[in-house]
Amino acid sequence: MSVDSGNPSSQLPIKTGRLIVITGQSGAGKTTLVDTLLALHPHFVRPITCTTRSARDGEVTGVHYHFLTPNEFAQLVSEDYFLETAAVYGQNYGSPKTPVLQALAEGRDVLLVVDVQGAQQIMNCSETLIREALILFFVGAAEHVLRHRIIKRAAEKGKQVDCNDLQRRLAESEAEWQFARRCEYVVVNNRDGDAALASTYQQFREAVLHLLPNPETHRGQSGD
Repeated sequence: MSVDSGNPSSQLPIKTGRLIVITGQSGAGKTTLVDTLLALHPHFVRPITCTTRSARDGEVTGVHYHFLTPNEFAQLVSEDYFLETAAVYGQNYGSPKTPVLQALAEGRDVLLVVDVQGAQQIMNCSETLIREALILFFVGAAEHVLRHRIIKRAAEKGKQVDCNDLQRRLAESEAEWQFARRCEYVVVNNRDGDAALASTYQQFREAVLHLLPNPETHRGQSGD
């Protein structure tokens, strides 16, 4: 196992970075849009998170995730290693605390893509620097569109849709929408296709840059 370790300095400079938390409904395009923003604005940092799920084809530990055993993950939880954790579809996910605080201390803005469980933990964190994170919620689609996406994904994987699982995910989507009302900004992605992706990305980009204290510091890095 190879993960970041150590304690961040308690002496943070006056001008620190800002934590930006991306959360929301499944299938809302969070990861795709964050990857696009990172490519255009390299100032942002996205720490590598940990998970107990197995690596998929093409995924490399230490690049896409830190892949851990359940025992390794539990040990790190007991050591207060994570900023937030979430249990998703029987697997655990967590964001290491140290690299986030170190990047913020260096004046770099940090992007975290987390489950709503993790976003709630960050919102209720006792540390001011973390609790004051900017939280953006991605709304994926109306119920009928979400249902279609779930069925489509299952078909692409050669699987049949579990009706109980479908109803559970739709119920989770409704609960997540209630949390969205507490977030600073809501990004809507309710269509498929390249044009919809471009429109949603523009919403996302404007929201992120607008919410930062000095958005002008990020201009000129994307070729605008």
